[in-house]
Amino acid sequence: MLEYILKGQFNNKKTYIVVAILLFIHFVILGSLFEFGNETNLQEIMTIQFSGMFFVAFLLPIYYGSFVSNIFCTDLESGQLTFIFTRGKYRISYYLSNVILLIVLSNVFIIYCSLLILVRAWLKGIEMGSFSIGMFAIQYSLLFGYLMTIGMLLFLTSIIFKNNIMGNIILFILVTLGLWEYFTHINISSINPIIRAMFLFHEPHAGELSVRFSLLYYRAIVIFLFVIGWLAIIRVSLTGKEK
Repeated sequence: MLEYILKGQFNNKKTYIVVAILLFIHFVILGSLFEFGNETNLQEIMTIQFSGMFFVAFLLPIYYGSFVSNIFCTDLESGQLTFIFTRGKYRISYYLSNVILLIVLSNVFIIYCSLLILVRAWLKGIEMGSFSIGMFAIQYSLLFGYLMTIGMLLFLTSIIFKNNIMGNIILFILVTLGLWEYFTHINISSINPIIRAMFLFHEPHAGELSVRFSLLYYRAIVIFLFVIGWLAIIRVSLTGKEK
């Protein structure tokens, strides 16, 4: 089933290529437009780039959303789900395969962005310096939790509503609330996944958010969406009537 899912994703290769090019332009060619201060090492550049409101709240949902928003709808429109949904075990296998796909895409997305930032630093002649693997791992984990939240949200809403419109609306609302919170105040009790994804807003940096709580928060919300999606995929009917 996973092999079938991965083969189906080749239909989106044009989208992947366009997103890859846009990310390259953002980080490598236009990177100086989104940097603040005089960065002295790779760690500072990576932290600032991955904590930028413009990237995290706007570009990242758009870019990553284009990766995953059509996962279910493409299969639905092609008619290939008719056979898969005839038996319960096929539904579960299909669901788990797509969750694995989201995990793969999330990691590929972050790794690709990290490599582009590395290229940006090399072009600026900035050395690695005192690069902390532990700090990068925390930042990586926050972004991974954020991307999985977006992916599971879009996947779940597409299963329930059989389109990606509602998922995009919810994502737009989260972005709007994130902007409001960003420009007013960052509250330690914030549950907005956008705010929680920004490493600079956590201790011991400029913010007061807890890294430990943010990681637990992402874990909890992804598990919650996973369970709801599991129940939805079992009940959903292609005829429009729930089972």
